[in-house]
Amino acid sequence: MSSLADIVACTRVDDIHTHLYDPAFGSLLLWGIDDLLVYHYLVSEASRQMEVSLESFWSASKQQQADWIWRALFIDHSPVSEACRGVVTVLNTLGIEPRSRDLPALREWFASQQPGDYIDRVLSLAGVRSVCMTNSPFDDEERPLWERGFARDPRFRAALRIDPLLLDWPRSSARLRSWGYDVGPDRSARTASEVRRFLADWTRRIESRYCMVSLPPDFAWPADTDAAWLIENAVLPHGREHGQIGRAHV
Repeated sequence: MSSLADIVACTRVDDIHTHLYDPAFGSLLLWGIDDLLVYHYLVSEASRQMEVSLESFWSASKQQQADWIWRALFIDHSPVSEACRGVVTVLNTLGIEPRSRDLPALREWFASQQPGDYIDRVLSLAGVRSVCMTNSPFDDEERPLWERGFARDPRFRAALRIDPLLLDWPRSSARLRSWGYDVGPDRSARTASEVRRFLADWTRRIESRYCMVSLPPDFAWPADTDAAWLIENAVLPHGREHGQIGRAHV
């Protein structure tokens, strides 16, 4: 058993789905105690404990949101859930004593770190060799960076997110037309071909490893919908042509 544990402990892994970003993305790179706390699992858990309404919560600053979550889950209650234990594990692994429950002190510690050095340390401690990002050409903050080009960190690999393409085709088709793709509102062979060209262009531009989409509970395929038609006539042919692995959240 000890030999197996040793092998697992020293084997570096590739994380194939994260919401992390290459450091070159600047503000899109989420790190630090506030970003650890304002994680959707913790938000969902804290919403059952906080007195503040969700409307007030989402209109507040990230620091204020983190304050509320910290109080609800780490001060007023013991952090026993898996999501809370994840935060405690991160702090312990970084050598930070979480039992003081001093959020301002935690913020000071993270503020003293350089993002690049912090990333190096975290990936090393976690035994992670590389991560796949979640990259959307429909994101107005992210897309210009890819279009300009930048020096990439090879540990951060790209994956192409296509939620708007499938789930909001009327708006997405208008955006594709504005970017020079000859798509129409109809489900024509020409439109399918141009969507495949769009997927191929972005796959090459970001060196995407696969396509991904988060699908709603009522999604059906096959079906007489734009999303199903696009999957059948554009996404699947694209995946076969580029040898990509598909990933979908339903």
